[in-house]
Amino acid sequence: MEGSPRCPDPLCHGRFSFLRPFRVTEVSRRVARQWLGLYGCGRRKIASILAFGSRSPSAQIGVLSRRRRGTSGLTSSVRHNIESGVLGEAMRDDFQLAVKRTIALRVGYQCSNPTCGAKTAGPQMDPGKAINIGVASHITAASPGGPRYEPTLSDADRAAPENGIWLCQNCAKLVDNDVIRFPEALLRHWKQSAERRAFEQLGRQSPFDRTGAPTIGIPSASVRSSTAPVTRPLSADTIRQLCTLLPGDTRGSEQAKVLGSGRDAMGQQYAIVGAGRNHAWDWRVGLFTVGNIGWECVADIRLERQKAYIPVAIYVHGQPGALVVTQVDGWGTGVFRRSTRWYRIAQGEPPPLLSYPHDFYVVGWGMPFGRRLTSMTINMASELVDGVALEIRFDVNYTMEDGETYGDLESELFSLTETLSLEWNEGAAIFVPRGPSDDFARIEEIWTEGTEGFLKRNLERVRLLAQCGTLNQQSFITRHFSL
Repeated sequence: MEGSPRCPDPLCHGRFSFLRPFRVTEVSRRVARQWLGLYGCGRRKIASILAFGSRSPSAQIGVLSRRRRGTSGLTSSVRHNIESGVLGEAMRDDFQLAVKRTIALRVGYQCSNPTCGAKTAGPQMDPGKAINIGVASHITAASPGGPRYEPTLSDADRAAPENGIWLCQNCAKLVDNDVIRFPEALLRHWKQSAERRAFEQLGRQSPFDRTGAPTIGIPSASVRSSTAPVTRPLSADTIRQLCTLLPGDTRGSEQAKVLGSGRDAMGQQYAIVGAGRNHAWDWRVGLFTVGNIGWECVADIRLERQKAYIPVAIYVHGQPGALVVTQVDGWGTGVFRRSTRWYRIAQGEPPPLLSYPHDFYVVGWGMPFGRRLTSMTINMASELVDGVALEIRFDVNYTMEDGETYGDLESELFSLTETLSLEWNEGAAIFVPRGPSDDFARIEEIWTEGTEGFLKRNLERVRLLAQCGTLNQQSFITRHFSL
């Protein structure tokens, strides 16, 4: 029938004349509520219409012949949307409100990105209201063409809590705009880790929730102890008093920050506190635990020439565990480097176990190209025990920086990705490679290599650009490399 609308079921797309039987599929059920509303049917009729669709074709024809109805009662815009198939194509498997709430509650309304962890819910100025800045993001997209879309999933699985991850709005935008850097497997790892952390914190006090705890007894001979009571919340004065437990003179510290807190594998509370001096140029980072006599300093690290960057610190459980600190490791004209270092917990200043670049850039220094490296921990060791895995991904971006293309939007040369997989060897007390290709040397060479080393590492890529690259890339390679 020429003037009749299209069936909203994208598995059918046939003309629907109300004199033709139709099939009730999973998609039909999903669009039924909106479709019936466009035809003027109330919600109370939805169940009966779907039951009608489950009848045999002959039974449907008998009913439809008694209930002819066209599109004459619809507005022109609604009729156009139906007939053009917009209704069926626009449907998404979005999360229901109850599903969003479940996804958020399973991580305590905190961003699941392990490098973020931002709290996403809190009070408004109106005492009767709260605010939420979190997003229940789809791990695999809600509709075709979306980020990480998986066509083999059913509609129910696509809209289930298992396919959702709770993120702050910044991280939600980030992961959907860069699906290569944030694949499905990585987001599922984030989700699993965030839910595990939330479970481990259930029913446990904050490390600063020690109202009524003893102020201080007799200090241990092996550790320094604070005379400040452990109170809730931890005040700025108390944080500064903890900083005074660090070796050296920290009385002139301009910044005193809590860098991390939680409970170790034995249930003991801990806090990582940083004290910054000289306009955040120099830092002391201390690990404090709460014992029977209050806060005790069990390890400290001295960081110098930090260029006003606040260090990032994580405690990894173990007997003893490790303190993982991201710090500025070198800088100068055209160069900058931050590294992540693992320190084995020991009284005083702990020895380093491992160091690798967190991010760096090198521009100039007699080389026509620049390079920028960023790293991401794909699989973070949650406890320092024998055989535990640590997996790191390094993304490197090379640019043309010879003065001819500097600052040009077309200055990108190419990018590459390196992955390292390590595991902890308790007997040797070091991280060892898991395979023959897991070699730190090739990562460090990116930082130190000159033009010859760059060409040796990337010869095939350079040759390909010389043939198929942009005019800028071909001209750059001709000027600087002899192929």
